[in-house]
Amino acid sequence: MALSKFEVKKLDVAAQLSDTMAELLAKANGAAQENSVSKSLRDKAFTHLKEAVDEVRAAGKYAFKADPDRFKGYVSRYKRQ
Repeated sequence: MALSKFEVKKLDVAAQLSDTMAELLAKANGAAQENSVSKSLRDKAFTHLKEAVDEVRAAGKYAFKADPDRFKGYVSRYKRQ
């Protein structure tokens, strides 16, 4: 039977690289979760802002319906298109 010429030191290097890669994967997964929290906060802030703007716009349309110059400031140009 022929002896293998495999270098056992390569197993040590592979084990070390495996540990390093596991740490990098954990950091990457943690960063993704942090981004998820940031995105959720951003989305909630946008929703609250949108609701507030819609409320102000609706009140302005009602309050200034008789004054065309003021009324146009409470109408969305985007929605008119």
